[in-house]
Amino acid sequence: ITLSRIRIFKGFIGNVYSICLSPDDRLLLSSGFIIDWRLNGDIKLWNTYTGEEIISYGPFFSRVFHSVSISHNRKYALFGDSKGDIILCDLFTGYWIKKFIGHKDGISSLSFSLNNKSVLSSSWDQTLKLWDIEKGETIKTFAGHATFINSACYSPNGQLILSGDADGEMILWDPEKGNMI
Repeated sequence: ITLSRIRIFKGFIGNVYSICLSPDDRLLLSSGFIIDWRLNGDIKLWNTYTGEEIISYGPFFSRVFHSVSISHNRKYALFGDSKGDIILCDLFTGYWIKKFIGHKDGISSLSFSLNNKSVLSSSWDQTLKLWDIEKGETIKTFAGHATFINSACYSPNGQLILSGDADGEMILWDPEKGNMI
């Protein structure tokens, strides 16, 4: 099978760190560098059909976001930075709604629960956290990795969580009980 390009999106200088498509494939959220010598990061929302940039949320001076996510209802965006902060904002206006504080190192991945009421984050601090979106508080912390976590996700039905670390280990978790399966 040979794949062909549909569209190229250009808006960063240097690395693109994270990308996320909306559930209906109409929107693309991306994070990367805009001025690499100052480490200025930006996050951009794109229309995937036209290739147009809808909004630029930055620039963020000396701040790089390594993970982005779009809620299933297309109302919210999440940004996770290299300092351990997670920002919840309105997807289309960029208005910051909440900041989640609790990780001690950079955020490596983010994802919304299917009902958009909680958020899963993984971090280089070797933990995963489930967050209550409305309260902005940690619901559960999952610990069990011996090194930094590179990625985590919900199963398609939301019944399981899977995380993977820098040592090549993957752990399956029960999100209700907070333990390894």
